[in-house]
Amino acid sequence: MENREKLTVDVEQEKHKQYRRNEAEMKEERKLITSHMQYFVDESKDTKMRARFCNISKNFRQ
Repeated sequence: MENREKLTVDVEQEKHKQYRRNEAEMKEERKLITSHMQYFVDESKDTKMRARFCNISKNFRQ
């Protein structure tokens, strides 16, 4: 009987460890996704600024 209880405890601990691991992996994925999203936001801002600058310089040359 003790062996079965120990096995149950081990299984519960293993489930808990796996849950923690999954949680940590999800946090890492969220960080990556957020940084990628920030990169694209920065890129689009940069592109818009460049487009504005080109437009302004075109208008200035005319």
